[in-house]
Amino acid sequence: MQPVLNQYLSDVLSQTVQGLPLESEELRGVPQYLANRYSFSRVRLVGRFIVFVEPRGQSSLTPSSVGKDLQQLEDRLGEPVAIIREQLASWERGRYITAGIPFVVPGEQLFLPMLFLDLRDVKRRPMTEVKHLDYLTWSAQTVALRHLLSGDVEDASLQDLAERFGYSRMTLTKVQRELESHGLCRVTPVGRTKQLVFELDHPALWEKLLSVARSPVRERLLANRCDTDLPSSGLSALAARTDISDDSRPVFAATASQVKDLKANKLIETTPDPDAAVVILEVWNYDPSLLSIERMVDPLSLYLSLREDPDERVQAALESMMETLSWSKV
Repeated sequence: MQPVLNQYLSDVLSQTVQGLPLESEELRGVPQYLANRYSFSRVRLVGRFIVFVEPRGQSSLTPSSVGKDLQQLEDRLGEPVAIIREQLASWERGRYITAGIPFVVPGEQLFLPMLFLDLRDVKRRPMTEVKHLDYLTWSAQTVALRHLLSGDVEDASLQDLAERFGYSRMTLTKVQRELESHGLCRVTPVGRTKQLVFELDHPALWEKLLSVARSPVRERLLANRCDTDLPSSGLSALAARTDISDDSRPVFAATASQVKDLKANKLIETTPDPDAAVVILEVWNYDPSLLSIERMVDPLSLYLSLREDPDERVQAALESMMETLSWSKV
């Protein structure tokens, strides 16, 4: 990747750039797990040295974990640090930029706030190229998660799945094409019907899904009254599954349409005042009841909803929760 980075930086900055690997002596103060996680090089840009780190192997790094790693490396090395990524989904780039995390995707984008640089290359796609989103639509995400959780997706026809999820046949056809285009499954004819076949095992599928799945939470509302039975979510659901302490205010999940109906029937009352709130209501982009278990949101959606939480206790609890799934390597 270093020659590619050198060429990209030379092209966009109109100067010759030559990065050199850091010597082992320079990494003595770096924790061993970080030295093992990344390779290191130093580049001089606009009169200033910057250390670039590149993840080794196929490590799954969330924006929050990358931010923590880079901050620790900056403290130990005494120089600004940026990460090299071969590719990033659009939502990940947004998280990086919002958090001020320096990064470069050679050939596509350079974000170095310490140098006031934010450069993006817009490439024209060939007209024959199949276009798909960097992330899954909510319906496709729900179907993929249902397969991982219940394993009852492959044995059903697309028509049966449409009825099970409450989707139209057109929506299920789009879901089928979308999952195929992302390499998550294939479609096979069975008699007169079609069925989805997920050829990846659960760990591999989850690993691939992590790069294209999003938090289901659209927004979080405060309520001073909630007279209805909704599945627990957020920290409440995590506390029920692990040893982490619950929030002083219980957290529940509902769709936007459900919230609208609950308000119309005066079963909930939202408030902008944190001191008056007794409940936190998460508004989800898909119906949590499609995946929920025992009045609690499913563990995979819960993981996606909290994986960017900066609290180390939450991250530790998420890892503990995922370990209870025999197939999970998260």
